[in-house]
Amino acid sequence: MELLSIFVNNLLPVVIIAATGYVVGRRFQLEAMTFSTLLFYVFSPALVFYELYHSEIGGSEFVTLFGLTAVVQTSIGLLSLLVMRWRKVDSLPAAGFIIATICFNAGNFGLSLVSFAFEPAVFQRAIVVFVANVVMNYSLGVYFASSGRRSPWAALQNVLKTPAIYAALIAFIMRSLSLELPLALDRSIGLMGDVAIPGMLVLL
Repeated sequence: MELLSIFVNNLLPVVIIAATGYVVGRRFQLEAMTFSTLLFYVFSPALVFYELYHSEIGGSEFVTLFGLTAVVQTSIGLLSLLVMRWRKVDSLPAAGFIIATICFNAGNFGLSLVSFAFEPAVFQRAIVVFVANVVMNYSLGVYFASSGRRSPWAALQNVLKTPAIYAALIAFIMRSLSLELPLALDRSIGLMGDVAIPGMLVLL
């Protein structure tokens, strides 16, 4: 009974929102790219900034969480690469396998589940994992997806195009300088951030 309660209260809302997005998308043939662009450049950075700006996460804890996430994804990627080399798998399917192992769903599914199941302090730390995951996906993930044809530096340049990184940096700089946002701006960013999680689920 407890397991059923956990599913109904924490997992079922995720399924319902994702299913709603699927049904509406099929019925009205919506253009996903436009909303995906808004999520990437507006709503997700707003969520990252708002949660980290209002959190009590220190710089050392941020570095630890970020670093451990990067180490886990890199280790899985290298292990997957070794297995593919050992099995002599062709580069294209090997790249697909490696991408599937390292790019875990820390955003749409992970953040929504954590927000339902745990307290705000845990959710704020999940945001750090989400940011690290985005960085690794757009650097290490792109490198493996190109089957090594792109240089590590070229893949790493994708990170500089990721707004969530800048949102996290600005949040920590403002907190360290004790800079207070005007209430209207704070509320605007908070409302835009509220769109991110259901928006990610609908986009599924």
